[in-house]
Amino acid sequence: MKNFNSNVIASERSERSNLLGSRSLLRRASLCSALLAMTISAFIISGCGYTNRSLIAPDADTIFVDTFKNSIDITKEITVRQRFSVYKPFIEVKVTNAVIKRILYDGNFKIVNRDLSDLLLTGEVIGYLRQPLRYSDAKDILEYRLNVIINFKLQDLKTGKVLLDEKNLTADTTYFVTGKSAKSEDSAIDTLLEDLSRRVISRIVNRW
Repeated sequence: MKNFNSNVIASERSERSNLLGSRSLLRRASLCSALLAMTISAFIISGCGYTNRSLIAPDADTIFVDTFKNSIDITKEITVRQRFSVYKPFIEVKVTNAVIKRILYDGNFKIVNRDLSDLLLTGEVIGYLRQPLRYSDAKDILEYRLNVIINFKLQDLKTGKVLLDEKNLTADTTYFVTGKSAKSEDSAIDTLLEDLSRRVISRIVNRW
């Protein structure tokens, strides 16, 4: 009988020990998970605290944007459907204005005269395409796609070093010419150049 009781007591002690051990492991696992979550959260919060400006040299905060050149070659074959670039008068001026507007909105740089500037942004428009995208049953064009293609350079005026030389940067948009969503080509160009200017500033800031 004594041996039976001893065995029961030993078994109960063993079960309690195993239970306590399991609880201890669970607590440790929970603690590790909590610490990991806190670490990840801290990293994310810290990462969100950084702005694009943190990638830019602190002493380069002024920029001069030269008027883009219109270098569109209207004789150059592009695609089968749209064989040639379209010449759009003053597209280079619109590109320049859109880029300046985006720089002002972005806030990383101050627009100044060239003789006071740390940086110089120059560029050229090398392509403007208008392609039919959708047709009606009667073969009338319902929707167009617009593309604009540019090259641009960012130069340090203090050292003369070319910091960025971007080729064939392309933006696109689509627009309907009939129906409730119809808009003019000029209105679509405004949307197109908003996209282009965002891409330009993103290249400048993120590659610094």
